[in-house]
Amino acid sequence: EKEALDLFARHWETSEPLPEESLHRMLRARRFMGGWNQFRQLSFANLDLELHRTYAQAQDESDGVMAFSRNVLRDFVPSDQFVRRTILPGFSHLFAGGYASAYYSYLWSETLEADAFSRFEAEGVMNPTVGRSYVDTILSQGDAQDPEELFQAFMGRDVDRSALLTRNLGPLEGNQDE
Repeated sequence: EKEALDLFARHWETSEPLPEESLHRMLRARRFMGGWNQFRQLSFANLDLELHRTYAQAQDESDGVMAFSRNVLRDFVPSDQFVRRTILPGFSHLFAGGYASAYYSYLWSETLEADAFSRFEAEGVMNPTVGRSYVDTILSQGDAQDPEELFQAFMGRDVDRSALLTRNLGPLEGNQDE
């Protein structure tokens, strides 16, 4: 965010702030392949859910867990080449790491973060009132209330599920460089 970058992002010789064009290039680079990366995470979450939910029933019908995972991942890729070598052998933390069909929580936590940050964007990244509200309604509460209620107290509304798409891909309408 420009407001934060202007505090420290300066030319090493002239102390000039980061030029607007450089900021826009950085934003475009951050969003480069954002759709692909998000779809990749969705495919991992879906694979995790399907392994825990339907693999046992599908065992008799499939050629094994590798074929099962390729079939699950196929809906998320542009061609079969992307599923020839499945991620499954290197994805051991699905079971050993304790996710137990909760890999989707990566995407959900990113959605909450992107949406919560939208309040900072709207009211000022360095706004002390927003920062204090975040500390008081989210950080200091720990497990005192349901997380959904804490989020609603901070944002004054339910979660905007499109927030992650907006962060990763840019505004859905208007100038794509913002």
